[in-house]
Amino acid sequence: MGRCPYGPGRLADQDQRPRQQILNLLNQRAEAALQIGNLKRRQGTPSYVPEREAEILRQLSAQNPGPLTADNLAAIWREVLSACRALEGR
Repeated sequence: MGRCPYGPGRLADQDQRPRQQILNLLNQRAEAALQIGNLKRRQGTPSYVPEREAEILRQLSAQNPGPLTADNLAAIWREVLSACRALEGR
């Protein structure tokens, strides 16, 4: 009996590329956060601006085609933003 082309092993293999892409994009975002943090320190501006983060979440929710719900997307992005804010504070 052959391996099903859409079995769990095949799906896991197909998931590898998106995982790597997400990891690469998260690290690009982290690099940008480090640069933004340096700029904010030089300018004396706060690293946390709640209104800006709320605006980012609103924009992402409006652009989200699914299947993630708005709540799912907001939870993920709050974690990303929190991690990047921590990097900005370095």
